[in-house]
Amino acid sequence: MTAKNPRIGVIGLGRFGRAVAERLLRLDALGAVCDLDATRCAAFATATRHGDALALMAAPDVDAVVLATPVTTRAAMARATLEAGKDLWAPPPLCLAVAELEALVALASRARRVLMIDAGDGPARRAMAQAIDAGELGALQIVEVRRAGFGPFRPDEPVAARLLPDLATLAGLLGEAPQRLRAESASVVQAEVPDHVTAHVHFGGGVRAVLTASRVHPTPEDRFVVIGDAGMLVLEGAHLTRHTHSIAWREGQPAAVPGGAEALHIADGLDAAVERFLAAVSGGETAQPDAADALRALRIFESIGRSLDRDRAVPTEPAPTEAPAIVGAGASDVFVHPTAVVDGPVEIGAGTKVWHFSKLLGPLHIGERCSLGQNVVIERHVRIGDNVKIQNNVSVYSGVILEDDVFCGPSMVFTNVGTPRSHYPRKGEYAVTRVERGASIGANATVVCGHTLGRYCFVGAGAVVTKDVPPYALVYGNPARVRGWTCFCGLSLSLGVDACGEEEAECEGCGRRYARAGHAVRPLDEDAT
Repeated sequence: MTAKNPRIGVIGLGRFGRAVAERLLRLDALGAVCDLDATRCAAFATATRHGDALALMAAPDVDAVVLATPVTTRAAMARATLEAGKDLWAPPPLCLAVAELEALVALASRARRVLMIDAGDGPARRAMAQAIDAGELGALQIVEVRRAGFGPFRPDEPVAARLLPDLATLAGLLGEAPQRLRAESASVVQAEVPDHVTAHVHFGGGVRAVLTASRVHPTPEDRFVVIGDAGMLVLEGAHLTRHTHSIAWREGQPAAVPGGAEALHIADGLDAAVERFLAAVSGGETAQPDAADALRALRIFESIGRSLDRDRAVPTEPAPTEAPAIVGAGASDVFVHPTAVVDGPVEIGAGTKVWHFSKLLGPLHIGERCSLGQNVVIERHVRIGDNVKIQNNVSVYSGVILEDDVFCGPSMVFTNVGTPRSHYPRKGEYAVTRVERGASIGANATVVCGHTLGRYCFVGAGAVVTKDVPPYALVYGNPARVRGWTCFCGLSLSLGVDACGEEEAECEGCGRRYARAGHAVRPLDEDAT
């Protein structure tokens, strides 16, 4: 590594990761990229392309890592990066639990590595802090934050996590923790999974904040507003505007009289963050400059979760009946063993069989021609497609979706909370795990929540799945990694697993043909889709 030109690896080429990689490329500092989608990597032809994040972390020609993976994977990947001896930059939130972040900060200190948690909003935050410190807004009264719209959200992340960068900004501007907090939520798309959250936060000196995050609001919003008795600041995207106002009397009532509006110039935040990270890596810094604000933000975030858990009403459920509460046109064609328990309304398709000592907790939907083995538990709000086979001793928790033709082997395990605590319930924050059509999961495998198992993939026995599995992939091991590719019929395909190769193959069993580009395999025959 040279002081002028460190080599940076970027893991995850979504919106944030791609933007950072493009800037590093212009500065001749992009050393490597990694993404499950090989087409994203192909856009950076001059960088080394990896299909495995651990391989990028271990690469001797990579000095530091930018981690732009989904929130639910960042804590584990951040630890692996620091343990590999690499400096790290990630956008907030790096973790969704205070204890996790404290452990990462301690690890970075012991390893003498840079840990930067920056969303690229530094110039805007500094401009707002300068205006507040100069008294341009007068006495602060209200902070309003709205983050809404489908675009910025992932369905497997708590919607309130979208507020974490704003909570860090808020904590930095006010320099104090809130005195009290109340939060409310609504579940629109999926029961018990909030997709609209509003938090009312009270700080000392009378300052109040109202923060809203929604993934079901029809109009995209990205706004941070600070209101004082002499003016306000409005940050929308990358545009910061200062407004002045005064209070006058109209018809015996006080009213705000708008004054002038001035657009404040702020530098490109992401450019500044890239330069800051390069300087820290080149200079051998070992500080964690953003950790304090990130920890304050996570403490407020955890308070929001506790408030939601306390205030959520307990639903009134129908009492179990002696006869199974099976609904739907196919009820007369369904077999439910007498030892099975059906609690609540359960819709079961024609030809489905439920065997000994199983338990179905409605409301839920099970498709046609399914087979549920002995001691299978299906929790509320689960959706199971047609022709699904669930073998003995499998529990399918709320948040899991099984599409048509899925096979779940004996005693395999699903989860639905990434950071479970007995003393800190996270009901309503269930991560979504989707198993797409035709996928097979081997006996005793474990699927960590919040991931998607692609169509017709094959998870080997005893595997531990900790990230998305590409369609048609054969994965096994702990953690599970792509080891090969499988056909629609289940047999292995003679295709490589390198991240950049391109080739075609024909199944020796059924003759179906496939094409591979990196870690993306597609069928060339219509009946294999």
